[in-house]
Amino acid sequence: MFTDHALDLEFTDRGNLADFFHKSRELFPDAVVDVLSIRESGDQAVAEWRLTATQSVRYGYMPCRFRISLSGVTIACIQNGKIVRWSDYYDQMTSRRSALAAHFKEWIEL
Repeated sequence: MFTDHALDLEFTDRGNLADFFHKSRELFPDAVVDVLSIRESGDQAVAEWRLTATQSVRYGYMPCRFRISLSGVTIACIQNGKIVRWSDYYDQMTSRRSALAAHFKEWIEL
């Protein structure tokens, strides 16, 4: 199970999760995630990271580009060497990912 708490999205199917990451890459092709630290304890791993990207939008005929820089945390629960639960936490407003969330909320509701 993957949960993006900032976007209020949850995926339990690998194919749907792959679609989510594909769409994210499509909307933010220059996104880079730098892992700042990793901690492990028992069956959990916690990674602190920083994401940088550019959002390109149009206002009428004028193209605009916005730099995105945000910090976040991923918590993964591992059983038998496999990730069984993965949760991302970050600030939704800073992430400028509302279009990504809207795409999947409409898709999930269908």
